[in-house]
Order: sequence, then C-alpha cells, then structure tokens
Amino acid sequence: MNNSECPSIEYLHECFSYDHLSGLMVWKVRPITHFARERDHAAWNARFAGKNAGSMNKGYWRVEVSKKPMGVHRIAWAMHYGEYPEGWIDHINGDRSDNRIINLRVTDPVGNATNQKMPANNSSGVAGVSYVPRDNKWKAYIYHGNKFVYLGYFVDKNDAIAARKMAEVKYGFHENHGR
Repeated sequence: MNNSECPSIEYLHECFSYDHLSGLMVWKVRPITHFARERDHAAWNARFAGKNAGSMNKGYWRVEVSKKPMGVHRIAWAMHYGEYPEGWIDHINGDRSDNRIINLRVTDPVGNATNQKMPANNSSGVAGVSYVPRDNKWKAYIYHGNKFVYLGYFVDKNDAIAARKMAEVKYGFHENHGR
C-alpha cells in the first residue's frame, strides 16, 4: 500500500495507543464515527479496546486498518513522526517483532539487504563465506546492487572471512549484518 492509500495519521491516533519505548501497539476505544452502526461500535470496543493490536505474520506484527493490512512498524513510525515513511522500515536489531522507535529506520531495498540475518543454510558461520568441497577452498562473495560480487577463492577460511568483511565495509553494510 502506498502512502496515499494509508489512513490519516489522525485516524491512527484515534485507533491506537503506541508506546515508543516498548514498541507495543494497543487498540483504543474507537469513536462511533468509525462504525456504520452503534451496535458494531459497542461490540468492537468490548472485544478489542485495550488489547494488543494485530497478529504475527512471518515475524512481523500486522494489523488491519480500514480493511487494509498494515505493518505495525509503519503505523508506529507514522504515529511517532507524524508522517508515513518514504521507503522501507528496517528493524535494526533484526527482530521483526521489535517495534520500539529506536529499533526502526527508514531505508531502501538495498539498505534493508545490508542488515539481514545469517541465512539458515549457512554452514561457515559467516554470511557470504562458504566451503567448496570440489576445490577444497573457501569462497567469499557479497550481494550488492542486485548482483553477486565474487570476492575470490581462498585456501584459508580466515582469508575468505577477511575479504568478506572488507567488502561489507566497502559496500556500506550495517554492522549487524549476518548476526
């Protein structure tokens, strides 16, 4: 959903209470103007007001607002700063459920990719370093600018790691990348 399709910031403040220190988003008692019928208003508030907003989906808190699914991290940003973010929201510590404002930053897809967790299938312990049994060598590589950049093959694993770490600095990867 692009920002022009998002509910107004005022509407978000009518719906939610956001604690920027804990990252928790809670449903407020919503005004009757949000509902077509008085009984819908009463039933909704009895069921949801005062409770955590949303549910987990692939590690992210998601919530439906005006029949549109939204990431709680985007709502948190909009409520805290008074405007929707232009770009992606990155969870700095890699925990997708941690919506504390100090853990959120605006980035683009490339910037977001520079702060990823270690791939689950990684066997070397270092992102971008893998063992090639056929050659009996360690391969170092990095993904940058929508392409793989091969950094070389190394007999010593530590040399492959050093090449990868230098490339992370060169390409501006976040210090948490590969945690």
